[in-house]
Amino acid sequence: MAVGLKNDLLQIKDLVSYFDFAYNEQCYQYGECDKLTPFILQGKAVFQAEYQGNLTRICAKAKSLKMDAVLMDMDVTGKKSQRC
Repeated sequence: MAVGLKNDLLQIKDLVSYFDFAYNEQCYQYGECDKLTPFILQGKAVFQAEYQGNLTRICAKAKSLKMDAVLMDMDVTGKKSQRC
């Protein structure tokens, strides 16, 4: 079983060693994606979801930081999801 940290950017440095991956919402929108790099530096996956914005820009940022990203509707039904 894997355990993930969700949307807790303020404690990442203290908690990264206790979690297997990170999941964050809207780090691109709020300019916070760089705060997730401790996970990447430890070889751990980072999954990132955005609910608005330009898919090309979101994917470029995600790729540069070695994250997986998806752009989806706020209703999160998956009907209009777009993955990088």
